[in-house]
Parts: sequence; C-alpha cells; structure tokens
Amino acid sequence: MTTATAPSQVIADDPEQLRRFVHHKHKVASCLRSLEELFRRAGNEQRAGRCHEMMVKLAEDRFTLAVVGQFKRGKSSLMNAIVGRELLPTGVLPLTSAITALRYGPVERLLITWQGSDFTQEAPVSSLREYVTEEGNPGNCRRVETVYVEVPSPFLRRGLEFVDTPGIGSPIEANTSTTYGFVPRCDAVLFVTSVDAPFSAAEIEFLKRIRDEVHKVFFVLNKIDLVRDDERADVIRFIADQIQSTLQASDVRIYPVSSWFGLPKAREAGAEAIDSGIAALKQSLETFLTTQRTSSLLSGTLARCLRMLKSDRQEAELSRKASQMARAARDAGIARIHERFKVLVGAVDKRVADVRRGLAGGVIEPGAGELARLTIAPLVQGLVRQVTPGQWESAGPYSRVVAAAAAEALRVSLNDWLAGRRYAARLILDETATRESQFLRQQLASVRSDLWTSFGLPYSRVEDDDSRGWHAPELPELRVQLRPWRPVLPWVIRYLPVDLVTRRVGRCLRSKAEDYSAACRDAAAKLVESALKAAVDQLRSSMLEAIERERQRMLEALSRSKSSEDLQAAARMTFEQYAEMAAAIEKRLLRLRDRIAGIPGNDQEVDEPERTIDSRELIRETPELSLSKRGCAVCDHLSRVLFDFLAGWQHALATDDRTQALHAAEGGFCSVHTWQLAAISSPKGLSVGYPKLLERLAEQAAGSDDGRTCPGVATTRTCRICRLLRDAQDECIRRLATRLQTLDGRQAWEQSFGVCLRHLPALVAAMPTQEGRRFVISEVARHCATLAEDMHSFAMKQDATRRYLQSSEEADAWVRALRLVAGHKSLCLPWEPEPEV
Repeated sequence: MTTATAPSQVIADDPEQLRRFVHHKHKVASCLRSLEELFRRAGNEQRAGRCHEMMVKLAEDRFTLAVVGQFKRGKSSLMNAIVGRELLPTGVLPLTSAITALRYGPVERLLITWQGSDFTQEAPVSSLREYVTEEGNPGNCRRVETVYVEVPSPFLRRGLEFVDTPGIGSPIEANTSTTYGFVPRCDAVLFVTSVDAPFSAAEIEFLKRIRDEVHKVFFVLNKIDLVRDDERADVIRFIADQIQSTLQASDVRIYPVSSWFGLPKAREAGAEAIDSGIAALKQSLETFLTTQRTSSLLSGTLARCLRMLKSDRQEAELSRKASQMARAARDAGIARIHERFKVLVGAVDKRVADVRRGLAGGVIEPGAGELARLTIAPLVQGLVRQVTPGQWESAGPYSRVVAAAAAEALRVSLNDWLAGRRYAARLILDETATRESQFLRQQLASVRSDLWTSFGLPYSRVEDDDSRGWHAPELPELRVQLRPWRPVLPWVIRYLPVDLVTRRVGRCLRSKAEDYSAACRDAAAKLVESALKAAVDQLRSSMLEAIERERQRMLEALSRSKSSEDLQAAARMTFEQYAEMAAAIEKRLLRLRDRIAGIPGNDQEVDEPERTIDSRELIRETPELSLSKRGCAVCDHLSRVLFDFLAGWQHALATDDRTQALHAAEGGFCSVHTWQLAAISSPKGLSVGYPKLLERLAEQAAGSDDGRTCPGVATTRTCRICRLLRDAQDECIRRLATRLQTLDGRQAWEQSFGVCLRHLPALVAAMPTQEGRRFVISEVARHCATLAEDMHSFAMKQDATRRYLQSSEEADAWVRALRLVAGHKSLCLPWEPEPEV
C-alpha cells in the first residue's frame, strides 16, 4: 500500500510527553548501571563494556537523523527547508566527503573536527562553504572529518542531530564510501529521491545495503513541483513500487515535497499558497522524535540488555554446573568444544570454497564473452581509414595519435565492464553474507546446545550481539589503470607520409592493437579476480572471528567454574548472589519494557524495596573491643562501626537499585549522617543513589491535598545509622562491663583512657556490683585530675617559651580532655528522640 502525506500544521511541543521520555530514559540508565555492575562483579568485562557503550548513547542524548540519497537529489535544500533557514550550501558541484551535522546550540557557530586529530576548531557559520564544498575544500584537502553547525533552532532542541551526508553515486568516490560508513551510526534516515531522474541502480543498491542497519527510514520524493498535479499520484505510486520491491515491504509511505517552495526566500516571493509538503514531513519527524523515538532508543536498549542478561545467565549456570562436576568431566567438555569448533572451521572452509566457485560462475564467466569482445582493433582500422588524400604527416606521429584515442576508448569500455561486474558481485555477496551468517548462527547455536545438554542443562537460543550477523564484504570501486600504448612502426614506413602507407600502417597497428587489447583485458580480469578474492577472504575472516569469539566465550564460561569459597576469596560474588541479582535486574527490565510499550497493568510504577537490609551486613567484621590511651573505648568502637557502614552503604547506594529503593522508603538518614555519607561519597554516587528519595518526596508533596502535610525525611528516631549506633553502643557497654569484672580487665583499664563522660552513666549502670561502679568512677576522677595537671603544665611551658620541655602527654592533653567531656566529634549526635514538628 502506498501512502502520501497531506498538508497539516506542525504539532506543538508536548512537555508531558517529553517529561515521560526523560523519566523512562533515566530508568533505563538505572537498569544499565545495575547490569554493568553485575557483569563487572561476575568478571565479564566485555559485556560490561557494552553496557557502558549503551550508557554513553543515553547520556549523549543525541538522536542521529541522516539525510541520504543520490548526488543532486536536493538533500541540502530539503534540510534548509525543514530547519527554516538556508544554512547548508547548495549548488551544481557536489560537496566534499566531510559530514555536515546540524545540532542545537545557544550560539550560532561551527565546530570542525579533523581526520586523525582530537583538535576541534570553532568558526563562524558563514564560513561553512570553506570546509564542505569542492569549491572551498577541493578533494577534502583540509582533511575535515565532521563539521557541526550549532544553531538555536526549535526543531533541533530535543537532542536531534540532523546530518547531511555526501551523495551516493557522486563523481567523488570517497563520498559514497563515507555515506555507507556513516549509516550504521544513525538512528533513522531520511532517504531522498526526486522526480527529475529515474530511480537509479545506485539507489536500489544503497537501499538493499542499509535495510538491516537502520530502524526507521523516511522516504521523501523531492522536486514534486516539476510534475503536473494530475501526474503526481502515478509518480508516487511508481517510486513506492520500486521501494517495495527493493525492500520487500508491504507498506511504504512517500512524502512528496518541494524543498524550493519550502525555503524562506520562496515564501517571501509570494509562494505561501503553494503546498511544499514540508509541514507534513516535519510533523511526522517531530512525532517520531517524541513518540516512536522511545521504541527506537529505549526499547532497543532494553532489548539488548535482556539478550545480554539471558545469555550471561545461561553461561553462569554452565559455570555453576561445571564447578560441581569432576575435573575429568569438565576437561572432557572442553575437549568436545575444541573438536566441534575444529569441525565447524572445516565446514566454513568448504562453504567458502563454494562461494569462490559461485562468484566465478556468477560474476566472471557471464562477463567473459563481453570482455572478449572488447578490442580496439576495429577502431584503429577505422581511424586509419580516415586518412585524407594528400595528408603528408609522418606515419609515426600519426600512429601515436591513433593509439592514444583507441587506448582511451578501451579504458572507458573496460571501466564500464568493471562497474557491471562489481554490481553483479555486490548482489551475490549481499545474498551470500546473509546466507552464511544464518548458517553460522545456526551452527554456533547447535554447538552451544550440545555443550549445555552434555552438562545436563536446558538451552534456549539467544541472539546476543556477539552472535548476530555481519555486513557483506566491501568491494572497492574497480578502475583499470592501463599502461600507455605507444606502437612503434617499422623504420621503412615510420617517416613516410601516412597517405602513401595507409594500408601498411593499418595492418601493423591492427596486429599490435590485438595484443594490447588482450593485455588490457587480462589486467581487467585479474582486477576482478583480485577484488573477489579479497572479498571472499574478508568473508572467511569474519566467519572465523565469530567462531573464535564464541569458542572463547564457552571456554571462559567453563574457566569461571570455581567454588563459592574461591569466588569469595577473589572478592567476586557467588553463584547464588549472581542469580539473585540477575533475577532482580531481569524483573526490572521486563517491567520497564512493558511500561514503555504501554502494556496494561504496567502503568503504575512501583519502586518499593524488594528486601530489607540488615545494617550489620555492611560491617565487615565485629570490631575488637580495644582500650586506647588516647580516646574513649566506646567512641572508638562506634567510629569503626560507623565508617564500615557508611563505606558499604555508599557503594550499595551507587550500584544497587534495591538499596536505593530502601533508602527512599526510609526517608534517607538524619541530617548529621546524611552529611557524613556525603563526605565519603562521590558526586556521581550521590547522583545515582538519591533520585529515588527525591522522587518519593515529590510524590508526597504532590499528594498533599490539605496543604499541611509536608514531605517526610528520616529523623534521629527513624534514622538507620542512629539505630545501628544505639545498638552497637549498648553491646559495647555490656562487653566492657563484663570485662571489668576480671583482674586483667581492670589492669588494662587503669592504663587506658577509659570512657568519655557521655558513655560513663551507661557503663556505671551496666556494672553488676557496687565495688565495680566505684572503681569506674574513681578511675574517671583520677583521669580528670591527671589531664588538668598536664594542661596546666602545657600552658605554663608555652608562656615560658620552653616548648622543648613539653611531654607528648602534655601536648595533646587538651584533645583528650575534650574527648573526655564531649566524646568523639563524629558521634556528638542528638540520639534522644527529637521533638515532633
């Protein structure tokens, strides 16, 4: 079915739609972050790296829309019409091989990047022609890679990167290769053709090559104003039929436009009444950017995450199973892997040999007859016969003129033949790459299935990114370089007038022309054979690389087969921890995927914690109860507990979604502990861990109907750390009271700092005997008196400028005195319940 757009008004911005997109993007980023942490902890750096690449794509928030098409289809004019400004140069001459990208910026400027350099140059927009046109930069002699045109355009404000690519089929060969290389980096393309020239073979080949590389293609028929109104429907139907047969698609929408009538200068000239079609195209683009963009970017990212996670879980289960088997059984499995892949490599070599024969039969042999007919002998004979009577030019110079003209004609004919052979080879290679890619995926899936089955595990085929297909091998432009033909006539006739020896010159040149033509035909045939050989070698190399990559993945899965104790000793998660974390991430990914897709029952977002965390789990080990001469035993113990907890919590808050949900549900920490957490956290960690709390507070504030209920955060009554320290304090004091019942304990107490006055009442209350309570209080009295004496001595020696007489006890007596009176500075907290506000 063919569809053409109708005139329409450009849609307005939809802030709610954009807000929802941004919200979903942040949720996808959170899932990516958790998945990357899972892969890193499991030791899979390759998949963790791919997660990072997807995170970069989300962070850049750039949606690349490339305008592609054949040379002189009006791509630059169309972009100018869509943006509403004549920014890009247009004209008869083609552009260079540099990429030109329009993107949003608060100030108009150019940013130029250079090939092989990280240096970026800024320039005014008016100088764009100097970098991207053949007039200002012939042959891209300046080695420009990309020119970014930053303008404050509303159309570009949503993160769109609007890219003008060099035209395919341009006389400049580098332009076509640049466009082919750039298309895989695009999120969508705008394919532009026009009514002033028929749908070309180059355009058909281009569509075939990019159909599997982009998710969305907009088809634009430009210069529609050149066709009468009663003929437009037939032209649109013809173009749509061509595209449908090329892409094997059932529904193609064509956007007929006139870029010239969409330009500002046309409107100023009074062409407002003529429908340019630009408004309808722009509406579709804006709708795509705000709605369908979600499925192209976010849904695509989630799908890749689910594929990677499923594949990794299968490999982890294989590792777990292998770790439970005897070493002999595991070695037998590894031997089977090597044997299966050895057989597979042999099968690939046989198929590659068939591909070589197929290319010879489909490319070289069909063109052999045409190539054999390419000779310049008749042309030479005809040129010689054109000698006019009385032409007294010497035969030698005249023969060289004839030879040059004939050689140029042969060069053109051979290059035309090479172009035809390249096109035929391109079609065969595209089909071959698809077929061989499918074959290899099936074989690799079979190998994986057999391996999993041999270990008694079920296997479900997953199209992971590593096991997916590849592009067809590249074929360079085939151009034959002929050696100059300089035939030498016999000396007898070389200097005679050509009019007198025409027949002898003709016979001599004809025989030499046959030899020269044969040599040139052989060169052209060898050029095709060399190109085909290189393409097949590239295909074989791609297949063998895929096989080796899969073999290494299987061997790595078996090499990770260690016991839980070994993994814990290597600071890696156990299989049980991996399975729990992977299941939670998969649940989040599926729930988010369904919510983005709008599946009923997934509209309401739930971020309730799926588990509770025992604060003591984050304490590496119970700190030993030590008696110090410089500080309170209870304060020192609590300081170690506090640091261990904060260190563990800040890491979990930055990496674990469940910890973030629990932190939000509890309202965070009290004010003091919030800032202590911030002191040991990174800005990035806090930016990852705190959004859920803020989103929860925003929901509470938005749900306050009476205008009196304020968002609630944790207080000292509900703060997790405050509860932890209260429990740790009680336990520490009980242990101290027990220790002070022994003689060794009291002797150590007499040599130590003891406890501060904040913890003294609790310790006295915990002592079971009157004698023990008197001992503790008497030691405090002695300690206070000693500190007072040391402080007096310190002040006196300071006044007398005799600092060398000071002892170490006198020098820090003031610090120990403050610790005795107030306790450790990090623990001076109002633990008593705060009054309700």
